Amino acid sequence: MRFSGPEQAVRFAYNIREREIASRPNLNGAGGGSEEGLSPHELHAQGAMILAAVERLPARMRSALVSVLAPPRDPAGAQACVESSEFLWPLVQDLVPCREAVQRVLEFWTHRRGGDVHRVISTEFKVSIRQVRRWQDAISRKHYAHFLQGVDALDQVLFGEGGLERK
Repeated sequence: MRFSGPEQAVRFAYNIREREIASRPNLNGAGGGSEEGLSPHELHAQGAMILAAVERLPARMRSALVSVLAPPRDPAGAQACVESSEFLWPLVQDLVPCREAVQRVLEFWTHRRGGDVHRVISTEFKVSIRQVRRWQDAISRKHYAHFLQGVDALDQVLFGEGGLERK
């Protein structure tokens, strides 16, 4: 399989995990090329290998990666938001009032939920929308740093030691 980078590989792995082994149509849309003629079992094995590499990353990198790259309704993404909030809370505690606020901002931001996200959070925590945007800015800067570290580490594992090829 060839991927343009670790993000595409992880998205492919989550997408293929959702499919039955017997169904194979349109795997190109999953992000990985099936033009190599791999069987459905081989594709699922490839996805499992990628997700196993993600699980071996340090916790703060893994939670940042999974919270961003997991499909919006995937329980792994929600759990990763909880884990990320634990790592991020000490880094933003001078700007955000509590760990639960960090978690809520992460859940809305990483899962790209529709609606007026800032208004929902501001109502829940009884603060202004401007304040929620400040929280989001502070949290996203710290979260993105962990995400980039995770991407770099996963790139080394998948494309260096793991044997995946780049497009």
